[in-house]
Amino acid sequence: MDYAFRNSSEKESIEIHLGGQDMTVISDTTRHSISYADITEVRLSKKRDIYFLTIIASNYGSLLIPSQSFAETGERIDQARIYTVFIRLLHMYLLEKNKVNFITGFRLTKLLFWLGIWITLCTLTFTLGNHFDFFPENQLLKISLILFTVPLFYLGFQQDKWPRSYSPSTIPLTMLPACH
Repeated sequence: MDYAFRNSSEKESIEIHLGGQDMTVISDTTRHSISYADITEVRLSKKRDIYFLTIIASNYGSLLIPSQSFAETGERIDQARIYTVFIRLLHMYLLEKNKVNFITGFRLTKLLFWLGIWITLCTLTFTLGNHFDFFPENQLLKISLILFTVPLFYLGFQQDKWPRSYSPSTIPLTMLPACH
């Protein structure tokens, strides 16, 4: 099976061919073969109405595969049905591989990065506020509650995007575009 996509109208087209023992990634300038045994992680994620598959292989690095493509004219092409078939077939090939981690959602390192930035900004705001008397004493408690609870509520409502493991035989339907 072949799946082709273009990340933007300016970028080159990428075609992925799934074979019996490996997958071949072909662009206009390069051609790489990735053995299924070299794949260490498969991550399914979603951002708005675009679905993504990230494949991490020991001899290749990471490969991001979207559920959409772009024509040379710049118009967006939805490839939901063929993308879903591609995902299911790839999982079927990887079913017997023991060392592959199957995960949905975002990377925790991304959350930790933004949490670190948020804590730094809050600390800086409070330090400068106390030093220059920006906040009256009773307002400091209100502002700190807002600064710390708003991100927690946001993360709580984004529970469907938290990283979760799954089995390749039971792909979460929320991560397949043609299943909704």
